[in-house]
Amino acid sequence: AFENGIITGYDDGEFKGDKSLSKLEALVIIARAAKVDFSKYTPDERLSEEERKLWYAPYLMWALKNNLITEGNYLEITKEITKEITREEFIRLNYLYLEK
Repeated sequence: AFENGIITGYDDGEFKGDKSLSKLEALVIIARAAKVDFSKYTPDERLSEEERKLWYAPYLMWALKNNLITEGNYLEITKEITKEITREEFIRLNYLYLEK
């Protein structure tokens, strides 16, 4: 996973493999495994001006456009984006990605 750029660790260079995954980190892992071309996912009006500047904005746009998250639950997702993801939620995200 590291050699393929799917899991790259944290900015401080640490891997932190014993740490739980956040919802955002899970979404990033799925997107990187899918080798998403993020040039196709420019943040639009669905994100606030501040959200458009965040490093993970293209990941959110990809998830929205591919129905991994819906506009209906977008606000709930972004409020909880840094919270720990459950196994059920992680499997659901993978299922939604593979189903498309």
